[in-house]
Amino acid sequence: MLALSVGILFAIHDVIVRGGRKRLGSREANLVSLISGIPILAFFATIMANKASTTIDALIFYLFAGVFNFTVGRASLYIAIERVGVSVASLLNSTSIIFGILISILVVGEFISIQQIIGALMIMIAIVLSTINESGTPEGRGSIFNFIDLKGVGAGILSAFGISLAIVFGRLGNLNGGDPFIGALIAYLIGIFNELVIISRYGDGLKNMIYGTSRNELVSIGIAGAIASLGQMFRYIALVFYSAGIVVALQNIRPIVGTILTSIFSKYTREKPRLIQYLASAVAFFGVALIVL
Repeated sequence: MLALSVGILFAIHDVIVRGGRKRLGSREANLVSLISGIPILAFFATIMANKASTTIDALIFYLFAGVFNFTVGRASLYIAIERVGVSVASLLNSTSIIFGILISILVVGEFISIQQIIGALMIMIAIVLSTINESGTPEGRGSIFNFIDLKGVGAGILSAFGISLAIVFGRLGNLNGGDPFIGALIAYLIGIFNELVIISRYGDGLKNMIYGTSRNELVSIGIAGAIASLGQMFRYIALVFYSAGIVVALQNIRPIVGTILTSIFSKYTREKPRLIQYLASAVAFFGVALIVL
């Protein structure tokens, strides 16, 4: 149940971001969500972290994990959620496990099994299914290159790639004397720092973000960020009791739950998933299961 709750919490986060974000850009929304998650991370780090075990090497790896997880991953996910919706964005996010396999093959030299290949193909099929309309053509358009928002798809794939690299660096941090709870807190802090720099230098500025955004929008994104940080902590706790394969497989219920919640709250999310998107989410879920189990 703990591992399942990870995917459920992240799906709730996706839906709230989709419905609650009106004016904030992806960078500003990312900053608000990260700041709102700090109290939860600090609480878990205080009561569960083994501070004496964290080394300098681990801190460096956690810094890189934060850059790829939040500056690249979550910011890109917010773009994908806005442009292609929760259902497709969460499915694209599932490709992070495919990137993880490719990294393992190229860097570590691990062997990929037939079962993993089939699982990867199922995820790709799920992504295609999620873009097919009832008439059997991609969104009813003539060209395959026009069937969906390519910027949104690219952002979703970039998000998955960033998250897969973050997982690699997070694991390296844990293996080099680090503590996962301290690591999560460090990753969040570097994510906040990066967003502050980017917004101040290239965005509309913090003052405009604070005073030009409605309180409801800030509260919505803040709640989403707090829920995401809770999901992050539940993932670490679940890994104490279950294998990584089981946790990864069960947390990938995210696309299914996200699609259901998006449909239930369609007036809020401005998105109405089609039947084939439910099928695509289920296919992706079993594809991930084949890869990790």
